[in-house]
Amino acid sequence: MNQAENRNSKLKARVIRLAKIILGSIAALMLVLYSASFLLEDKIEKWFLGKLNESLQSRVEIGEISFSLLRNFPFAGIRLSNVKAHNAKDFPDPGILLQAESIDFTFSMLGLLSEDYSIRKAKLKNAKLQMLRTADGLENYDIFKSADSTGSNEKFSFNLNAVEIDNSEFYLNDRSVDLILATRMESCLFSGAFSTETFEMIAKGDVFVYDLNTNNQSWVKDKSLKIDLNASIDRKSDSYTFSKCQVELAKLKFLFDGVYTNSEVPYLDFSASGKDLDIRALLS
Repeated sequence: MNQAENRNSKLKARVIRLAKIILGSIAALMLVLYSASFLLEDKIEKWFLGKLNESLQSRVEIGEISFSLLRNFPFAGIRLSNVKAHNAKDFPDPGILLQAESIDFTFSMLGLLSEDYSIRKAKLKNAKLQMLRTADGLENYDIFKSADSTGSNEKFSFNLNAVEIDNSEFYLNDRSVDLILATRMESCLFSGAFSTETFEMIAKGDVFVYDLNTNNQSWVKDKSLKIDLNASIDRKSDSYTFSKCQVELAKLKFLFDGVYTNSEVPYLDFSASGKDLDIRALLS
């Protein structure tokens, strides 16, 4: 064996040894995470369901719950399967708010050490969400208890900063402003500090609009659109300010800005601009 072949042989042996170390480390890590998931599963699942029930004032049915340290690595995750959430208990119609094939909640693995389970992200898959508001302001989605009633020192909290929605139906009927919106969210990501009173929200994704109707006038019907929205949301005043939002609808691209405030006298003001914007094609 000449010198060059000897060097190549040694290099090959080092690469193989390094590959074995890396693969062994990955396998060991997966084994540790799997073992930890198995040991913590019952405790975490029971604890999560208990705290979830304490946080909600609506009945929720769950077909199956599973905890994993691998599924959403590097985050810990809880998956709820075959979920059915009922309308808020004070809502006049005892119907269904949400049905979902699965909902995934993720939180920090480090939180496991201190039992600080702050839910940061949620993902809904194959879901149907029906949000209703009566003419006098009662909402079927007012299902969370106030912080005062659940205890301010609880380590369980929904501090969501991201919500991902895949292949899900969304229906909104707000009779206080005569607004109906029926869509299918094919793949959408919403980000923002959703648990705060005021926050900036970014929404991106693909949506199919079955109907957008106000005051019995259908504005958009059976259209696909791509959205890239920026909104400032103030929960206290129930106001929404949209800025430099981009929408592609029926092969038309345009920008829009606007303000919507839900008060005793609702206020709505929007403006749109776009090159060769054909409103008739948009509404047809």
